[in-house]
Amino acid sequence: MESRVWMVRLRRDLLREVPGTLSLEARHLVFTPDDGSGERRIELRAIRRVRRLLGSPVMVLRHESEAGQERVAFYFAQPPPLRRPDEPRWNARRERRASVRYLSEAGAAKKPEITEWVRAIRRAAAGEALPDAG
Repeated sequence: MESRVWMVRLRRDLLREVPGTLSLEARHLVFTPDDGSGERRIELRAIRRVRRLLGSPVMVLRHESEAGQERVAFYFAQPPPLRRPDEPRWNARRERRASVRYLSEAGAAKKPEITEWVRAIRRAAAGEALPDAG
């Protein structure tokens, strides 16, 4: 299983989107960035929660790491621009409406794909064999 995604680590000090490929292996969820900066491997047994954000093309994953508990969002459509916490909010309401509209449209198109990812990750994390893992 493999999909084109944008990964965003959900930390206030590190809000940036990284385009790449998400794949599911027998023991890991693997994100490979397009820029070749090194893949990120998340052990399936470390995953605590995975869900699709309703009405959006986003899957959120909570997992344990050496740094503690982390949350990562995988956008299955290019996310709207992320504002850094130190940037001014000139017209936040208009920006928010445009972002919500874009995400809801993309979410409708990507819902089946994201739903299958959530199911596959849950099955794999529970120890069930992956369909192509032999």
